[in-house]
Amino acid sequence: MQVGNSVSTPGSPLRKMEDAVGEMFLAMNKGFFRTGFEFEFTRPPESGANNVAEFLARFDAIFTLNQDLLLEIGYCQRAATIMQALNPRWSGLEFPGMVTRVQNPMTPAGLWVGSRCPASHDVQSVAPSNGHTQPIYKLHGSSDWVDETGRPLFVMGGDKTSTIKASKILSMYMQEFERRLRAPDTRVMIIGYGFRDDHINLALNSAAQAGGLKAFIVDPAGADAPDLYRDRPHRIKLAGPEHPIQKALIGASRRPLSRIFGGDTIERDKVLRFFNP
Repeated sequence: MQVGNSVSTPGSPLRKMEDAVGEMFLAMNKGFFRTGFEFEFTRPPESGANNVAEFLARFDAIFTLNQDLLLEIGYCQRAATIMQALNPRWSGLEFPGMVTRVQNPMTPAGLWVGSRCPASHDVQSVAPSNGHTQPIYKLHGSSDWVDETGRPLFVMGGDKTSTIKASKILSMYMQEFERRLRAPDTRVMIIGYGFRDDHINLALNSAAQAGGLKAFIVDPAGADAPDLYRDRPHRIKLAGPEHPIQKALIGASRRPLSRIFGGDTIERDKVLRFFNP
C-alpha cells in the first residue's frame, strides 16, 4: 500500500496501518461472500437485463475506484460462467496487466479471489489481451493485489496522484482511463462516485471540454452530485448549461442499483436507455 511518500517497514506506523486496513478489507470481503448483490435474490427471476451482472456486461470497459472484492465476488465469478448469455461479444473478463499470483480455490469465487500482481516489470500495455474479454481497471489498486516486492498494491492518503505515478501499472490504468474518455463518442456511466478525487475530476472535466463525452450519473444526489464538493481544486461544478460537464450530461438517476435492479422497472428502463444512443 502506498500512502503519500511514506515508506512501509516492519513495525513502522505505516506498516501497522497497512495491517489494520488489510483486516478491515478482509472483514468486508467476507461479508460480500455472504451477501453478494443480495437484492437480486429477493424477487423471482425475470427475462431481460434485470440484474447487475447483465447490466455490467454491457459496458466496453469497467473502471472502478473500489478496492474491495465486491466486483470479483458479485460479478466476475458469475459472469465468467455465463458471459455468452450476458453479452455474446465477451468470452470472459480480465484485469489487464495483472496476473494471478495465488488463487484461493476454497472460496466460491475461486479464480477471481486470491492475489494478483503486475504481469512483469516491463508491462507495456494495459489494453485487453484480445478483443473478446471485458477489461476491468481498478484505478486505485485492490485489497488482494501486491506489487513486485509483495507489498499491498492499493492507494490511500491525500496525495493519490503522486502514489499512482509511483506504480507503473496504476499509472497505465489512469492513462487508459483518460484515453478512453477522450475517444470520439465516448459514453460514461458514473455510479456512486462522490467526486472527491481531483485526478478523476480533472480527467472527466478535460474530456467534457473536448466535446465528445456523454455522461450519465447514478447517485443519490443525481445530476447535482459533482457540485457537492465545490471546495475541491479540480471540482466539476454544474453551474449551468455552459459548463462542459453540464453539456455532456445525458441523464441521471437518484436511485441505488439495489432499487433499479430490485424491481423498479421504470427506473431500470431509464438507466438502460443509456446503451441506446
